[in-house]
Amino acid sequence: MPPTDAPQLAGIDADAEIDPVALFSYQQPWPQPGDPLCCVCGRYGAYICDVTDHDVCSLECKAADLEQYLRTITAHRSEAPGQSRKPPTPPVRRWREPPLPPPSPELRVNRSHLLRLMRQSRGGPARTAPWTQIAALVEPSGITVAYEGTEPLPLPIAEFSQAPALPAKLLSNMALAGLRRPGPTQRMAIPSIMDGLDVLLTAPNDGDRSLCYIIPAISFCAAISTYLSAAKSPIPQHQKGPYVLIMAPTREHCVQIEDRIKALASGIERLKTVLLAGGCPLPNQLHRLEQGIQIAIATPGRLASLLASDSGKPYFESLAFMVVDGTEGMIEGSTKEQMSTVRKLLPGSKRIRVWCASMASPGVLDLCIKPGPGKKPKAGMAKSHATETHTLWIHLGAQLPTIQNEGAKVAASHEIVPDIPESVKHTFLWVETPSKPKQLISIVTDTKYFRPQQQRLLVFVECRIGAEMLAKCIKTQSTLKAVVLHGEKTSRERETALEQFTEGQHGISVCVATGVMARSIAVEADLVLNYDMALSVASYIHQIRRCRPSKDKLGWAITFINRDHEKLIPELVAKLNQLPAGTVTPLPAQMKRHQRPS
Repeated sequence: MPPTDAPQLAGIDADAEIDPVALFSYQQPWPQPGDPLCCVCGRYGAYICDVTDHDVCSLECKAADLEQYLRTITAHRSEAPGQSRKPPTPPVRRWREPPLPPPSPELRVNRSHLLRLMRQSRGGPARTAPWTQIAALVEPSGITVAYEGTEPLPLPIAEFSQAPALPAKLLSNMALAGLRRPGPTQRMAIPSIMDGLDVLLTAPNDGDRSLCYIIPAISFCAAISTYLSAAKSPIPQHQKGPYVLIMAPTREHCVQIEDRIKALASGIERLKTVLLAGGCPLPNQLHRLEQGIQIAIATPGRLASLLASDSGKPYFESLAFMVVDGTEGMIEGSTKEQMSTVRKLLPGSKRIRVWCASMASPGVLDLCIKPGPGKKPKAGMAKSHATETHTLWIHLGAQLPTIQNEGAKVAASHEIVPDIPESVKHTFLWVETPSKPKQLISIVTDTKYFRPQQQRLLVFVECRIGAEMLAKCIKTQSTLKAVVLHGEKTSRERETALEQFTEGQHGISVCVATGVMARSIAVEADLVLNYDMALSVASYIHQIRRCRPSKDKLGWAITFINRDHEKLIPELVAKLNQLPAGTVTPLPAQMKRHQRPS
């Protein structure tokens, strides 16, 4: 109760709760006909500024209104010193985006069209702040950003609904899929991509990373399709799409991306996908493109063949958004040559670009980032050689690597080692190579470690021959059934093996895979066993990230280690020392000497 001597205001209940004043403009809805408009952003003007007497929607817009008011007063006094006449009323600032003209048959959709459609969809430009402030905002989430440009960056989002350009049906599908709030990388990546920035994203290959570009891709396609459907004349072939191109190194990776897109885009009109990869005849894929496709998911090899043919190149003349997922798999051997062919033959250049990688090796940085003319890279960032626009680097980890300028290339002084996940329990067994098969069989047949009826086991080995031999050993010396995944199996064989393992078909509960597959395929298991220790700590971390925790306990990663890996032990133990107590079981004596004293 208020004091008895407190003044009472007529018509106001002293005990009634007063809604707090909105801090930011995004907290207010867009106005209905007849509602007052905010003089700054055009949203619902819920308040009146006590200085300017203008309608504003939040404290954020009030500050902008006062800033403009003070600027006007200062300019007025400088023009007429000593005069006491009343300053003129400052002009009302409202955002107005000139509408795009009706689509013509000659139109080629590109980046500029896409950004104007996004601004119209959300009712104005994105809310921004200097990148140094953005870096401080996302740091508590375990995200590091680097940016060389001077222009401000979009603010990170805390809820998916704070990205107002997302179609309502997409938000509904995301809610049904259990996507309530954006993950750390999505908070920064989604608004940045939708504002037209080129982005390099270094994070583990999982569902969270793919959502960073899938959500903007669906939103882009929905906006473009709605705009082109307003044309009175039939839409020409080059405008039917695809508007979005997503490249991944393997067919299995492409299939997983397409399945995720189909689930989130369900019910959205005029949004279709095509898979351009080996395993299907090229004429069939060309026929699919003729039907009008908005999103193409492709491997570099099949895309290079398609662009090299006269019949395939015209389908990509309205490409506005391009993603390269699994960039580290695009910089070696024949895939690197195919990527070079794609970049040369892909028509047009005005498009938004996103690169996703599990780690930022020198080859990845050289593919994605390149210094502008006469400029040295700063804090790891430089100009994108494809668009001459600055690239935003978003890294899931505490810090970026040191970047050095070596001639015309940007190189990392060391491989980025991601943080070890705290949701996994780590067990290391000192096992010499001849004893590995026997130790493996003792683990997979002991229910204390593995229960095949309820769990899935993922075993990583170093090479293809080792994977085949180990799978045969498991089948002959136990009652378990296993499948094998490696690069020399056909696309259809890998796809079938992956489906049998994830769904437990035919009683299969074990998958033996090479370490390369850990980066290119998003497969998870209850127990991960590193039969051959990875060649680097970063690779080890990427492999154990395939271990999924349950609701009531941690995931489990068991690793065989021996004298062949002694060079990795100091760095590995240093990483393990950073984990909370209880997530690392007692280490072998050969590793303990590197352990931090408790």
